[in-house]
Amino acid sequence: MNWVNEQIYHTGYGHGIVVSHIDGRISVLFSEAIGEKSFLYPEAFERYLKTANPSFQEQAAADLQLKREQLAAEKIRQEQLRIEGIHKLAEEKLAAKSKARKKAAPRKKKN
Repeated sequence: MNWVNEQIYHTGYGHGIVVSHIDGRISVLFSEAIGEKSFLYPEAFERYLKTANPSFQEQAAADLQLKREQLAAEKIRQEQLRIEGIHKLAEEKLAAKSKARKKAAPRKKKN
């Protein structure tokens, strides 16, 4: 969706117009006294920004939900990698102990 020229309401700055939406950021031009402000997209729509256009508001909500799902999936992936690393270290430690025991075991003398 093209957010440029979409009217936005911010809880603190009031009404403004979107001037750009690039790389996960949305820039809104407010009154002269406030100027242009940049926000994370879609996170800002969770608390601070609203639009009167229902389709744009729904798109922001959908994008926010998708981002949450992606972050949750990434968190799970990172946790799985962390657990795999712990298991690998435990296996290496066990292998090192086993090797040390074999070296330390007394050898039988040959006659």
